[in-house]
Amino acid sequence: MGILSLFSGCGGCSLGLRQAGLRVNLAIDIDKDACNTYEANLGQNTTWCNDLSKITPHELLERSGLRRENVDLLVGGPPCQGFSSAGAKDWTDPRNILIRNFVEIVVTLRPTWFIMENVEGLLTANNGIFLIGAIMQFLEAGYWLRAKKIYMERYGLPQRRKRVFIIGNLERCEFNFPEPTHFEQQTLFNSEQPPFLNILDAIGDLPPATNIGEVFYDKEPENYYQNRLRRTDDRPILHHQIKGLNGPVQQRIALL
Repeated sequence: MGILSLFSGCGGCSLGLRQAGLRVNLAIDIDKDACNTYEANLGQNTTWCNDLSKITPHELLERSGLRRENVDLLVGGPPCQGFSSAGAKDWTDPRNILIRNFVEIVVTLRPTWFIMENVEGLLTANNGIFLIGAIMQFLEAGYWLRAKKIYMERYGLPQRRKRVFIIGNLERCEFNFPEPTHFEQQTLFNSEQPPFLNILDAIGDLPPATNIGEVFYDKEPENYYQNRLRRTDDRPILHHQIKGLNGPVQQRIALL
């Protein structure tokens, strides 16, 4: 199966694809640190650190070793700062032009399936004109589409986070998004499903941080989420050290 991951970041989407039994042929991102993290966690020689606004679809195929007819899935979350609640929501914002690049790459390469992820501001920016423009191009290219705003806490993330997903396919396949797995309040109809996770569910088992030596877990996981996140109990916890702060900084923090 031929898969391209655009704006891949450190590889969260690629990790999900791997857990589903799939392998990404090429992941591309402009951030060097993100590419290094991707390779450290998901394998060498699969990333291309480059600017997608300056790369043609033909170059993507050449770099990935895929032919156009072999691109089965294209995934990507174009930079979305311009559509976020703090952004100007302007189509000419350079951060938003990359969404147009994504659409153009999909229309040109015509993968069998594509997944595009973005912030919820894409739904409302300029009365939704950017979203409508993208959807119109996908439809004209022959894609069957589903678009939905997903509340990530309903799927086991210990954070209130909303994302818009647009999924299209050329197989004329009708599909539904997965049903939520977690609920804010239990009722007669969802009594078997777990409630939303909170921050303590995620990190409540961490021992106090230190600025000297290594830190290890000193108690058993308190829930399935903590158990899933742990590597092994006999290995140190990474990135759980206190940063050294000078006197003035400590005074400011104390006042806050």
